[in-house]
Order: sequence, then C-alpha cells, then structure tokens
Amino acid sequence: MVSIYNDTKLVGSVEVTATDGSWSFTTDELDDGVASLTTKVTDKAGNVSEPTPPIVLHIDATAPAVPQAITGTDDVAWYQGAINHNGLTNDAQPTLSGVVEGNASVTI
Repeated sequence: MVSIYNDTKLVGSVEVTATDGSWSFTTDELDDGVASLTTKVTDKAGNVSEPTPPIVLHIDATAPAVPQAITGTDDVAWYQGAINHNGLTNDAQPTLSGVVEGNASVTI
C-alpha cells in the first residue's frame, strides 16, 4: 500500500494492484499555498518504508481579481487620445492598457 502525505498529514492511500508496482492517486482539493507531498510504502508484513523525497507544489487556485478598466489609445493623426466606449478610431494598431494582478498574463 502507498500512503500519501502533505507534510505530516495523511491525505490518502492506494493499494498497488499492478504487477509492475505502478500506482496512481488523485488528491482531494489542496489549499492554496505550498504542498510538500511524500509517500511511504507498507508491505504485506506491515513494514513501512522511509518517506520519499518531497515533491513541492505551489498551489494557486484562486482566480485573479477582475481587471481594472481597459483603455484604448489612438496615436495616429487626425485624432489622438483615449478611444471612448463604442468610439471610432483610424488607428489600426491602437494601444490597449489596464491594470491587473502582478505577474498575471493578459489575453486579448
């Protein structure tokens, strides 16, 4: 049997049924923060192995805050400046800008 731990807390276990010793386990939802997962193996005689080296995961399942207002700027003459909502522009490459959570990716 393989027992899976997050730090010292048992998060689950799974019986090894494959003849090659392979196993698979899906954890319950982990809290945001750092998870340090290790495993120990218990054989049929009840002997328990030392823990594996940890796999450290940085969990961030919280969606970023809604971006602040996006703005468009026209920098091609005859009109240059902010593009109003539903406004017209002659700039085929307007500059878009806004503010989002630090280190986030913006998809347009």
